[in-house]
Amino acid sequence: MPEIMKTQVMGMVYDQIEDVFEEGTEEREQFDQAMEVWAASPKREIMEQFSTEEVMEATAQIVEHAPEVELKLKADHISVKALLADFGDQIHIAKVNDRYVLMIEADTLTFEKGFSPIEFLKPDELQDVIERIENKQQYSYDPNGIE
Repeated sequence: MPEIMKTQVMGMVYDQIEDVFEEGTEEREQFDQAMEVWAASPKREIMEQFSTEEVMEATAQIVEHAPEVELKLKADHISVKALLADFGDQIHIAKVNDRYVLMIEADTLTFEKGFSPIEFLKPDELQDVIERIENKQQYSYDPNGIE
């Protein structure tokens, strides 16, 4: 199944990219090389090539043939395991202040093993969380002081 998935994804990418890079150009050669590296890598980072709608179309084609295909990704150290079909419906990816935000919709939240104060959380409104993320200060080294 992973080989079939890789072939389908690469086919989708090349279908989309044919309109962008002309065959035989230096840009196309660079893209082809990047795709070879991507295809051989066991872990890959998000490429930011296609819109959510384009990715949802591609996932729909894959899910139509294999509804049980899994989606596994990591946001830094946080692992997410879901069905590919969940993307765009229950799993959303966005960017805020040049950082990735992963949103997961659910009717219930269930905790397993151990205990956590989070189990007693009264969740904030989404807009409040987004505002908090937008207002985060990003500190980086600046020889003239902290930014």
